[in-house]
Amino acid sequence: MDLSLFALDAGREFGQRVAGALGVALAPHEEREFEDGEHKARPLESVRGRDVFVVASLYGEERQSVNDKLVRLLDYAGAVVSLAVLALMFWWMLPLARDMNEFGDVTADLSIPKIVYWIPVLTGIGASVLATLVFLLRGRR
Repeated sequence: MDLSLFALDAGREFGQRVAGALGVALAPHEEREFEDGEHKARPLESVRGRDVFVVASLYGEERQSVNDKLVRLLDYAGAVVSLAVLALMFWWMLPLARDMNEFGDVTADLSIPKIVYWIPVLTGIGASVLATLVFLLRGRR
């Protein structure tokens, strides 16, 4: 089974028990807290082509409330999902844009190459990927 199992620091003990029951090791990740209360969490290994599971325990404790733990979990999951969606969008759109560029397809009324229509889309996807990576690498501020 090709899987990555992550457990955020607050639920690490629970994650280790789950990993032990599955016979796998927890995948490495980075988790940091900033002075202003913001936080950052990101995987330290590639998750491409793998089944990814994030184990989190959401019970409240003195250090972190249920709300704090849930926000961290959703931030982490959101970052991973948004990168996957953006990668799929880019993967599906790039061949179409390349074909339009190669075959010189033009609009009927303005004689503008159709590749020009793809430039903002591909630029937007690239900017979104960059913003998501910056979020993962530096944390929200």
